[in-house]
Amino acid sequence: MKKIKLRRISKEKNKKKNHLKKRKKKEKKGLGLGKDTKPELKMKNFLNSLNIPFEHQFCLEEYSFDFRIIDTNILIEVDGDYWHGNPKKFQKLNNRQERNKQRDLIKNKVAEDNGFILLRFWEDDILNNGKKVLRELKKVYGR
Repeated sequence: MKKIKLRRISKEKNKKKNHLKKRKKKEKKGLGLGKDTKPELKMKNFLNSLNIPFEHQFCLEEYSFDFRIIDTNILIEVDGDYWHGNPKKFQKLNNRQERNKQRDLIKNKVAEDNGFILLRFWEDDILNNGKKVLRELKKVYGR
């Protein structure tokens, strides 16, 4: 039994390493980590409109963050209402949303442990309350 358990852990570590290798290859080739979502595209537009230099899909440890503001310690995550369980829209979360919430907590901790400030914006705010998002970006970036 113990050998199986050790192999399982080893397989999970190898899986993470392979995932990181693939991600780094894509980055070297200038390929994105996936197709940008509508809220991500809108966030890019907000950042560009404020002349805030950013890096899209910033990797820290084994986690990918949607944006890093260049020359700062600020990271930005765009949280999809469904996938991350926006409480304004979902009173009870399904298993996938619960897992994503737990992953979000881990990413919050990773960012903090590495000296980053992590800003999270809901899809609904980005798409329907752009002024609020712009105000927050200006406040944090100092504009």
